[in-house]
Amino acid sequence: MNMSPFTMICWLGVRTGTVPPQLAITVTLRNNSDAPIKAPFAVKVSNVDSACLNIQLEDAANDGTGGSAVWALSDAFPGGVLASGATG
Repeated sequence: MNMSPFTMICWLGVRTGTVPPQLAITVTLRNNSDAPIKAPFAVKVSNVDSACLNIQLEDAANDGTGGSAVWALSDAFPGGVLASGATG
């Protein structure tokens, strides 16, 4: 089930300066609904585009390296639940 209307991804930090150049982004998921949301939780990148860089994503659960990459997040939520108003 797509819970996008009820959740928000919060960008917490960016790490750069590695060789070869890499950009690491830390995110959290926030439940903006009035009810708890139960697992499974996943984040999917819908589009990756750059006019000057070859962007490849890493560590996706489905081994995707571009716009199809999906990361499974259910293990990050105790009991597989994100409470109303909670961030995890």
